[in-house]
Amino acid sequence: MGLDLGDRWSRYCVLARSGEIVEEERVRTSAAGLEARFAALPATRIVIEAGAHSPWVSRQLAGYGHEVLVANARKVRLIWETDRKNDRLDARILARLGRVDASLLAPIQHRSAEAQADLALVRGRDALVAARTQLINAARGLVKAMGGRLPKSTSAAFANKTAGAVPQPLQASLAPLVKSIRSLSEQIDRYDRRIEHLA
Repeated sequence: MGLDLGDRWSRYCVLARSGEIVEEERVRTSAAGLEARFAALPATRIVIEAGAHSPWVSRQLAGYGHEVLVANARKVRLIWETDRKNDRLDARILARLGRVDASLLAPIQHRSAEAQADLALVRGRDALVAARTQLINAARGLVKAMGGRLPKSTSAAFANKTAGAVPQPLQASLAPLVKSIRSLSEQIDRYDRRIEHLA
């Protein structure tokens, strides 16, 4: 079976041993949708492509006893690169590749749910750091455009060190930025403690 994962709906294609298409349909891309369609299905080789939904989908389908192959998207795309996006065709091709030669899929192994959650800590922290940097740069740029300069400081100390250095005409405008930067720094600090504890 080939299962082309979409954000709301996913297309699947079931092949017989002879290679003939037995069934083509769509299923809701949700835990309940997958359970309704695949939980009672006899053990089947199901091929999906690596993407945003593939980690949790592969774990859920494997939990029903299916052999789940997660195709390396870059490798597989080279095999059938096309300008035409067609979910039904993609599901068919995934099914055929899984039937003919699984090694063509260059299958990957996803992290465990626990490892994925741990990695989300690091990525969440990175997102906050990027947001804080963007706000600091915006504050510095707005002050510079008025002919002033904010003192040098680390990102973590920026809100406390520069709050009093904002020129009077900009204080009302920049107060929400400085408040947001302070809040982000506190949240980043909490992330740091959680990551340190995890390590």
